[in-house]
Amino acid sequence: MSNRFSSRASLPRRAANLFLLASLAATSPLLGGCGMELQIGDGSGEGGGPDTATGTGGSPPGTTATGTGGSPPGTTATGTGGSPPGTSAVGVGGGTTATGTGGTEMNPPDVCQDSLDTDPGREPPSEEQCQEIGTTLKAEHDAARLGAELAVTPLAGTWVTGSGPERVELVLDANGQGTLLFGEPTDLPPITDPDEVYLTNREANDAHDIFGLEHLKIHPGFKYSVVAESGHGSEMSFHIWIMEVWEGWCAAQTPVSSPYSRHCYACMVDEGGYSFITSGSVCEAPAGCYAGRSLDEEKLVDCGRLELCALPNYNVCNCTADECFANLGRSASQLTVYPYAVTLDPLDTTILRLKSLSELHEKKTHYLEEQP
Repeated sequence: MSNRFSSRASLPRRAANLFLLASLAATSPLLGGCGMELQIGDGSGEGGGPDTATGTGGSPPGTTATGTGGSPPGTTATGTGGSPPGTSAVGVGGGTTATGTGGTEMNPPDVCQDSLDTDPGREPPSEEQCQEIGTTLKAEHDAARLGAELAVTPLAGTWVTGSGPERVELVLDANGQGTLLFGEPTDLPPITDPDEVYLTNREANDAHDIFGLEHLKIHPGFKYSVVAESGHGSEMSFHIWIMEVWEGWCAAQTPVSSPYSRHCYACMVDEGGYSFITSGSVCEAPAGCYAGRSLDEEKLVDCGRLELCALPNYNVCNCTADECFANLGRSASQLTVYPYAVTLDPLDTTILRLKSLSELHEKKTHYLEEQP
């Protein structure tokens, strides 16, 4: 199957996956038929006394096994669930135990691919509408890093904790403007070829967990702009735009007219719908991302570029007819906005508490020390 939830995923990650799939399903009828697997494990129930005990376990629901025995003679134990064959009900001693043995893996009819309509049923906008959309996107982008003007003089300074990969640095001025850095300061990788994907580990034919938002993570060494929201004195709240790190790469992209794109232009041709095949799928087609519902090899597109350019609400670039730029503003998902809260320690004002509130980034409080 092509899309699979793992119980080993962290809670924020699973919540994000569920949020994304739910939001996509609301706009994409195709996702309702995605191949999903649900593993039902063993189950048993214990009943006491010499009468009747019912145990619930296994799958599919409604499978019933009845065994007569136990003590006193004639006591009936019923196990609901289990998977035939192998469902058993056992009367044990003076207390009765009903056990549903096994369980089964529940699968829908074979579905070998996931599909996504990026904007189903929408009429392509007119040229005039495209111009208006582009103007709005650019204005939102240009204003996205202009935070509120606060009066937070006690927070002004450079605050640091840790070293190496664990290092965190927050620089603020008296108005709440500044930068946030994770790790040691370093330059981003050079953009040697704009046609190559950037800051993602997704290979061209890797459709695994395409909705997992793996690219939306903190990039060590990059100084994110602090966008002040509210606060006064020794406390404030702010956010960073996780997609800001792609600003340079987006600027190097050539806008492509895409009638199916929500914004008329994108950094790749938006075909309006895609199919995803992972390795190990029941499909005979090669693993990868396909434009449309056809699994012909000529329809293969680069999964990494698709992730960056055409995944609705999580594309890292927006484009107008003239240019591309990082996706900052209302068109981006709220999951791409990483919020933080800052307060001075009430007992030691040389310590600043930086609390992460993001659903995707680890929620924790960092204790930063003021630097001379």
